[in-house]
Amino acid sequence: MDAYTELRDATLQQLRRELEFDERFVAAWLTGSFGRGEEDEFSDIDLTIVVDDAHAVRVCETNARSNAGTSAVRQQIVSRYGEPIVVHEHHGNAPAGGSFTSVVYRTGLVIDWIFVPGSEALRPMATTLLFDAVGVPIQREPPPSNDAEIAARLAERSAFFWLLAIPAAKAWRRGDGGKFQAVLELMHGAERDILAALRGELPAYTRRSLAPFCPTRGEQRQALRDVCRRTAALSGELRAAGAEVPERPMAVVETWLKL
Repeated sequence: MDAYTELRDATLQQLRRELEFDERFVAAWLTGSFGRGEEDEFSDIDLTIVVDDAHAVRVCETNARSNAGTSAVRQQIVSRYGEPIVVHEHHGNAPAGGSFTSVVYRTGLVIDWIFVPGSEALRPMATTLLFDAVGVPIQREPPPSNDAEIAARLAERSAFFWLLAIPAAKAWRRGDGGKFQAVLELMHGAERDILAALRGELPAYTRRSLAPFCPTRGEQRQALRDVCRRTAALSGELRAAGAEVPERPMAVVETWLKL
């Protein structure tokens, strides 16, 4: 890990030095764990590069929403920093007019490259700036939602949570521990979203799993009951906030657990 971290940090320094002096690029910043100041020895690099509008058509060109490989221009850029062995693009993850390219290098380093035209660029607040030659506007946090929007969000998250509880119970009955763990994680994410919305906050990001690891069937059944009971206990607060929530959904879950 020491060797990996040293390589990654050296690559970051190389990116900082070289991108600033490439006439095509006018700003760059890090997002993800580096942007939040929460990086550790395992963290990858999430990089946004703002392209001068005179060069944006060529650099940000996309011909499909997602694909393996990338354009010749982006291939030349990303190959400066190591030998790519896997390249995948999903441009729905990029801002309007931009491109999103994930690259796995032979060294094990992973860099997510986002290229965005200067005319479309907004820099999120949770970023680490590498350079900015043009003063890219900062994207401020959205204003607090009104009561109706909060109630709709709470109702949707509650419905989603209880919808997931049944496939979790079915996975438990089938002895499918992998599927159970995946659905339990989604349920914990919905619970987190509900609690944040009740507090008038945005959900806090964490790189770690939210759900406990449950290797035995007994632990799985208890974990499912625990998260369901916690969420069921929030029903009064949800209704007080104006959200419509299911009636006695816990009884349905228990039916599946006792079948």
